Amino acid sequence: MRVSAAALRILPLLLMLSACQPEERADPRLRIIDGDAGHGRELIAAYGCGACHEIGAMRSARGRVGPPLTGFETRRYIAGGLPNTPGNVVAFLRDPPRFNPDTAMPDMGLGEPEARDIATYLYEGVK
Repeated sequence: MRVSAAALRILPLLLMLSACQPEERADPRLRIIDGDAGHGRELIAAYGCGACHEIGAMRSARGRVGPPLTGFETRRYIAGGLPNTPGNVVAFLRDPPRFNPDTAMPDMGLGEPEARDIATYLYEGVK
C-alpha cells in the first residue's frame, strides 16, 4: 500500500484535531447516547431547577431545598438510594415520586429526550 505525500501532510493535523476533542468522560458508563448537555442546561434554566438546587456555574441556581448538583457524576446514589446510572437518572427525572414518594421534587412532565438532555448536562456540564 502506497501512502501519498498529501496524506502524510494531513496526518499530523488530524492527530492534533483528535487531541482537541472534548475531554472524554472518565467513566464511560455515565455516557448518554443522543444527550445534549447544552439543551439540558437550557431546560434546567427553563424549568427553574435552580430554585431548589445549587447548580455549578449557573448564577441564578442557588437553591437549598434539594442537594447541590455540582459533582453529580461522582455520586454513587440519587434520590436517597437509587444507583447513579444514566437509566436511573433519566427515569427519576421523568417521575421523581415514583422512586421516592416523599421527595420534594415534583413531576415536571419531562419527556424522555428532555430527561436525557438534562441528565447529560448533570453528568457533563455541571462544574
